[in-house]
Amino acid sequence: MKTSNRFFVPFRTLTTMVLAIVFASVSLKAQIPTANQPIRIATLPSSTLSLLAFVDTKVINLPTQVLGAPLNSAITGLFKVPADGNIKLKVTLKHVENQPVNHTVRIELINPTGGIADKEPEIVVLHNSPKTVYLNAVATSANSGCTGLNTWKFRVINNDNVNHQATEVSVSATVPDATGFRNIFPSGGYTLSQNAFGDFVFATPKGHNGSMKIKVTYDGASTVEARLFKPGVEPSPNEANATTIKSITASGQTMSKSVAATDVNAANQFWTVRLRNKTGTQVSNAKITVEFTDCFE
Repeated sequence: MKTSNRFFVPFRTLTTMVLAIVFASVSLKAQIPTANQPIRIATLPSSTLSLLAFVDTKVINLPTQVLGAPLNSAITGLFKVPADGNIKLKVTLKHVENQPVNHTVRIELINPTGGIADKEPEIVVLHNSPKTVYLNAVATSANSGCTGLNTWKFRVINNDNVNHQATEVSVSATVPDATGFRNIFPSGGYTLSQNAFGDFVFATPKGHNGSMKIKVTYDGASTVEARLFKPGVEPSPNEANATTIKSITASGQTMSKSVAATDVNAANQFWTVRLRNKTGTQVSNAKITVEFTDCFE
């Protein structure tokens, strides 16, 4: 009897094997990049990246003025407060002429609606040495900001009805600067291989006008392009469905964008920065720094 070396596989088993081979080939094909379909780094957009708030202060030096000698003479000065927080007004008074008499003045710090936020009703100005006085107030969101009701005022009045002396008045105001938001993504950096791209997704504060700066850094000799897309746009692999707002193509470069309050809302909250390695050399430690301030620069 002839012996056959053929063997038979049950249909169910054969079907399972064929499907496994098909699925394996599809999975493998999806991992092979082509010129028209770059590799997307899945870890970059996996979470929304938030910005960390900070508030700076700045000193505004106002022009020196001379308060006249007659009773009820007055001088005023204006300054803007960009953000809510503490205000400190420094007023230095000095006699114009070194007469051997002292006299008094009244100093007021006035908020944008005309109310007196702080005052010194009777300051004695010594004839032989300068006198420095501090007034304090707290600005709120209702009387500070980049625009609108944000102008504060000081007033100095000669209220001495006996000794009439002219006074040199120097004023500086320490005020909260525009609220800012800053972060660096990610702290450890990412590696971009040839033709790879990745998206950084982040949100700026809703309802705020402002100015945004984005800086890209990486290690390596390749050209990495960074492109900014507006909230509500999820760019396709070749970005055919999206309009680039700004772009840069070298490590250390910065792109700036004015942000209107209407750019960000509940439906469209997140900006996208796409990094794409456009040449054949791998780059490492790729990061972006995002900085946002409430006021336009």
